[in-house]
Amino acid sequence: MIRLVEDLMAVSELESRQLLLGLEPVDIVSFLEPVVAERRLLASQRGVTVELDYEDIPPVLMDRVRVERALNNLLSNAVKSSPEGETVKVVVRRQDDNVVLIVADRGPGLGTATVEPLFQPFVQRPKPAPTGEKGARLGLAIVRWVAEAHHGTVTARDRAGGGAAFVLQMPLAGPR
Repeated sequence: MIRLVEDLMAVSELESRQLLLGLEPVDIVSFLEPVVAERRLLASQRGVTVELDYEDIPPVLMDRVRVERALNNLLSNAVKSSPEGETVKVVVRRQDDNVVLIVADRGPGLGTATVEPLFQPFVQRPKPAPTGEKGARLGLAIVRWVAEAHHGTVTARDRAGGGAAFVLQMPLAGPR
């Protein structure tokens, strides 16, 4: 219930476009490690593992609280979508002047559905999670708004071999 109220408040703030970001240069790997570790603990209760694969990345200009919310939404969806015994992968790479965060699962994937509606509030993934869990359907909308507020993007695609990958891209800090 608390998470639902927090998500509704975040949606209200984000939709009003009056989002004030507390931007600062952040070492993305140091930021991600505890977030992934916490999600790893929750995932293990479902029999799902979470792996973090990264390379050395320059600082990212970001609002820690909002990016953590976006990442937690992506990780939560990936864990819910993954059958027991599978692995959710978080991959961090540099691409030109951007950091690319990929959260990939081995769940049912997206199928032939159009991806854009997934990032709208209250839209469910086209294929249900193996757990049958349904959320408030706000998480991916929040991810999109956070990405856009950071002058970034979020996309989704099916993975070869099954599952889905959500790709969050944000600019690096400093001169470009």
